[in-house]
Amino acid sequence: VDIVVNGPCMSAGVLILQAARKRYASPGSQFLVHFGSEASDSASEQQHYRHLDKICYQRFHERTGVSMRTIKRWHSGETYFTAEEALKNKIIDEVVQQ
Repeated sequence: VDIVVNGPCMSAGVLILQAARKRYASPGSQFLVHFGSEASDSASEQQHYRHLDKICYQRFHERTGVSMRTIKRWHSGETYFTAEEALKNKIIDEVVQQ
């Protein structure tokens, strides 16, 4: 499956985008990468969220080749990318004209 982003691609949308064979975006697209896990008092839920975070970080690393340190930094807050920045950081494969 190829995915073409034409506008905002936020949060889990950016993670889903990484599953595509080819990842395209129009020039005006915006991307948001952030830490999406919820805080919890439950030790089992905290363990579950840490596991999910590890899976997400690994998926980003596999698709982008970006260091885990950088990926964790992206997720430490709300990190926005333009289409050109997403291309530079290998979040997408190509910027295309619609």
